[in-house]
Amino acid sequence: MTARRLPTLREARLMQRAAAQADARKRSYGTRCEAGEPAQRAAFHRARVTINGIDASSVCLDGRGVVVRHGRTNSTEQPSPNSAVFELSDIGASGAQMLWVGAPVTMDLDYGSGWVRHFTGAVSDIDATLAADGGSLHRLVATSSGLGTMANRRIGDEPWPTELDGERMATILALSAVTVGTVDPGTVRVRSRDVDSQDAYRLAVELASHAFGVMVDERDGSVSYHDAAHRDLEAGPVAVLDASELRSEPAARQTLASIVNSVTVTYGSEPQGEVAAEDPDSIGTHGLYQKRMTTQLASSTDAQHVADTLLALYAEP
Repeated sequence: MTARRLPTLREARLMQRAAAQADARKRSYGTRCEAGEPAQRAAFHRARVTINGIDASSVCLDGRGVVVRHGRTNSTEQPSPNSAVFELSDIGASGAQMLWVGAPVTMDLDYGSGWVRHFTGAVSDIDATLAADGGSLHRLVATSSGLGTMANRRIGDEPWPTELDGERMATILALSAVTVGTVDPGTVRVRSRDVDSQDAYRLAVELASHAFGVMVDERDGSVSYHDAAHRDLEAGPVAVLDASELRSEPAARQTLASIVNSVTVTYGSEPQGEVAAEDPDSIGTHGLYQKRMTTQLASSTDAQHVADTLLALYAEP
């Protein structure tokens, strides 16, 4: 799987502008929704941004706003690294001393009951622009998270043994020198592998995808791993949200593009073995939608489980 990149500064500006326009249309401070009312954005009372431990709220929260992005837009993909983009007004010579590439950044919001951390990361890009009239200097700052830094870390100078996916992920995170959050034990065994200096982010998301786990870029800056058992929907919801906590109205979408009704999964070392599974009912209704998945799984039993799980999830739109 290809590593997901952080936005360029130009893309960051467009993201920031689009978010500001959307907020202007949808802002509803201090409002709660009764049952059945349209969802409105939850209100917050205060916001705080720190750079290198110094409160920079007064120079970056003066109407320009901050865009923080978490998670993913497609449930079949691994999350993109968390990112934050904000614009600073004129911070002067003394303020400039707190801002450099690599400086630690945090962002907190207060919803009325105390500060809640929303982002932890480090400055990755700084774009300074002098106003046309020669006035204030503005700086657009893009920051990266713990998961984002893994794309710049190359790891693997010793072979890895056959082990559970959670054990392999713990090794990857430890070698990446990131702050490690919670790492689940794992549910499948992955084959031994000789990794020769590859980027840690690609290795992590590839492993998570093969094992039906998911990488988690925590808001405190740590990186966690949830295995397939952690994500079992049969356990029921872990949280119930009030309608006012939703930024926009819920929406559902069905598409043929997501269907998989005939799948082949490889396993083992070279030459790899493979297992297959089909859903005849789905094929008869929608036609044939095939997928081949090359994995690091060690056994045919785990490979067959992955194949059956793919059909259970994606045989219907």
